Order: sequence, then structure tokens, then C-alpha cells
Amino acid sequence: MLQYRDSRDGSIELTGAHPSGLAQLLAGRPTRLSSLIRDHDQLSDARRRARSIRQKADQLASERGINTAHLAIGFATWSEDSDSGARLDYAAPVMLRHVRLVPRGSRVEDYEIVLDESITINPALIDFLHREHDIALDVDEWVASTGYSHGFDPNPVFERLREV
Repeated sequence: MLQYRDSRDGSIELTGAHPSGLAQLLAGRPTRLSSLIRDHDQLSDARRRARSIRQKADQLASERGINTAHLAIGFATWSEDSDSGARLDYAAPVMLRHVRLVPRGSRVEDYEIVLDESITINPALIDFLHREHDIALDVDEWVASTGYSHGFDPNPVFERLREV
């Protein structure tokens, strides 16, 4: 994914998430949406989106055997001119982690986000940098730099990306 666009039902914005909830999530512990989003209206919208994302992810897993629900961590944004002279705007997630959205409460009042342990550097971004700019990255080293086995820290990957 190189040109992310927010969709009404296909994403949940966590940029302004509560710091304690975000720390819990990035530490790999199951985290409820209500721990991340404290504003009532935003939480209501996030729950609606979570329901939609979960339904679509379950459908694709069942029908095609693929896991499509991810947490995008960090975005690389830039613009370039195409060969035709048109301006192309990019917004590429830097890291992706598979997630499960688990309904909680007797009336599904909340969703718990459960992160998979694996960390993926966006393959489309890696391919683009290699193909268009002849930049080869050591993806395994980038993933290892997050300290994923001892607590996840995305900042070393962001620093490496800034250097390229």
C-alpha cells in the first residue's frame, strides 16, 4: 500500500489515542478501543468501524484464507512527478501488524485489539524504494531494530527511513 486513503468503514484513526492505551497496545497486550479512544462520539464511531472491519476480515479469511486486518504504524508521505508530469501523492504505512478485533461485552459494547507478534515492513514501500530509487533495505535488520521480542519500539525504523 503506497496511497492510503481513509475509508468510512475500513479504518480506525488512532493518531490521537490515549497514551496509556497506546502504550499497552504497542507493548503487545490486548487493548480495548475504550482504552485508546476516550471521547464518546469518536469511540462510538470507532466501534462502528471495528464491527465493519471485523466482518470484512472474517469474510476474507473464510473465503480466501487471508488475514487483511492490520495496524499501520507510521506513515511515509511524499510527492513525486510521474512520467506524464502529473503530481503523485503517496501515504504509505511503514510497518504493519496483523490484528484481531475481538467483541467484548454482552451487547458488544467494545472491541479488543489483539496484535499478532509478527512485524512487517510495508512490502509495497520496500519494493517502491528498490524499483524506483534503487534503494535496497535490510528488512530483517529493520524489524530487529524494533526490539519486538523485548517490547516494541517503532522509532528505530522511523529513523532508518528518514536516513534513506
